[in-house]
Amino acid sequence: MPPKTKDKGRKAGAQKKKKNPGADVEAEGKHRLVLLEKELLRDQLALRRDEARRAKASEDLLKQRLQGLEAELGRARSEGKAIYAEMSRQQWALQEKMETQSKQLEEETKILREQLETCQKEAEAAREEAEQALKEQDQVLAQLRAHVEDMEAKYEEIIHVSTTPRSQLPRTQHSSVPTPSASMMIDNPRERKSIATGALLFPEDN
Repeated sequence: MPPKTKDKGRKAGAQKKKKNPGADVEAEGKHRLVLLEKELLRDQLALRRDEARRAKASEDLLKQRLQGLEAELGRARSEGKAIYAEMSRQQWALQEKMETQSKQLEEETKILREQLETCQKEAEAAREEAEQALKEQDQVLAQLRAHVEDMEAKYEEIIHVSTTPRSQLPRTQHSSVPTPSASMMIDNPRERKSIATGALLFPEDN
């Protein structure tokens, strides 16, 4: 019984195959199409994976560059802040120095003005003293001239009396004025000093 059943089944399958040859071709075509689609999908997947790897590598490179740029920007900001702080400090120090120098110059100018005023006052006082001294000197010189002229008149009178004979003198002059001797004229130091002073101060015009 069982072998007969197998034979019947084989016959039935063979009959079916013989009956549907177009279905087998269609199934085979579908199978090939599925295989082609599968290969295509594998190629696309590999391509996408390669693109993803390259994109990931580019992203990593961009991240590294971005990190480097951020680090450089941070350093530049820090340097800029340091430079700004240093410039501010130098500007403040320079401003303080200029203010100090300005105050010193103002004080020195004030002191110099006071010294100038003092010098001008002293110069004015000295000028007044010099003028007063010149006036006093002129007065002294005038007195000396008058004294010398008086002494010259007396000296000429004495010379005239000493050289005139006693008989020619008037009676009153002969009796009242003594005849000076040469020794008296020479030995009188005051007269010699006065005559010498007059001769030095006021020499006779030739």
